Amino acid sequence: KRHLISLSTRSLYATLIYADRQMAKMLPNALSEEINGNKFSVPDTTIKDSLPTANNEQAKYRKTFFDIVDSNCDKESKLFTLTAPTGAGKTLAGVNAALKLQSKYKKDKIIYALPMTNIIEQTHSVLRKILLNKVDDFEQNEFDYLLKHHYMATYDTKEESAIYDTLESAEGWKSQIIITTFVQFFSVIGGSSPSFLARMPKLQNSVIVLDEPQVLKPEHWFAIRAFLIFLVDKLNAIVILMTATKPPLFELDQVVELSCGMDFSGHLQQKGRHKIVADFCDEICLDGLLAYLFNKGVFEKKSVLIVLNTIASVKEL
Repeated sequence: KRHLISLSTRSLYATLIYADRQMAKMLPNALSEEINGNKFSVPDTTIKDSLPTANNEQAKYRKTFFDIVDSNCDKESKLFTLTAPTGAGKTLAGVNAALKLQSKYKKDKIIYALPMTNIIEQTHSVLRKILLNKVDDFEQNEFDYLLKHHYMATYDTKEESAIYDTLESAEGWKSQIIITTFVQFFSVIGGSSPSFLARMPKLQNSVIVLDEPQVLKPEHWFAIRAFLIFLVDKLNAIVILMTATKPPLFELDQVVELSCGMDFSGHLQQKGRHKIVADFCDEICLDGLLAYLFNKGVFEKKSVLIVLNTIASVKEL
């Protein structure tokens, strides 16, 4: 209950900050345009129409996975998970699911959060290429459709007069699809800056995709779960958690698994996956580790990788 009061108060304060900034522009239509939503809309079939022809086993596997996820979007829920091994095609399947749910439930925008900036650049590049080919006026209105937002992001504008509008759009998350970092996303709820708070109204009536949530620290899971439930229950958002190793943020009966019905066993065998087994439970010194590895015949192999947690222990070994 305390979390609900805190989040509700923060949401109200954020709305006041956002409204004040809009009215400060002295634009008569500033608020009404935001309330009525973004007039630029990516069709929900855009990703599906851009998939390559399934002419090999890997492509067929990804197409099957994509179709199963697409079909499961018809199930009624506001909390979804998308669990699949690396290489299954989660990114495109997840964005397609977000677009389909956005269209189905009339949501305003998609906010796609990732843990690292290099993955943001990669994801943005893939989506930008698709939208350039599939959306007729994307090049003329790129920032209305797609935005990457992190502390090192750069934006190209053709006219000097457009720099202010571009930066305002970036900081205000005005695009239909926003790709950002966990830091930017969770700072909306945990940050003290008005710039962070002013983005909170953007979470309302949105589809929120959290990619790789397993990197979030377990000690933060309770607060994160409370925040996500608040978004779903009070701000009418839809949440998708995408990962290969799903953390227990929610009970199984609280979410709909979008990959339900997909058999990954064949894919894992083809990829030659390996299982890591902890063969000893007691503490072991470096000499003991060396003896253990020699007894196992590890050093008879052509290539050996040993990971230690300090430089000094590496040198000693």
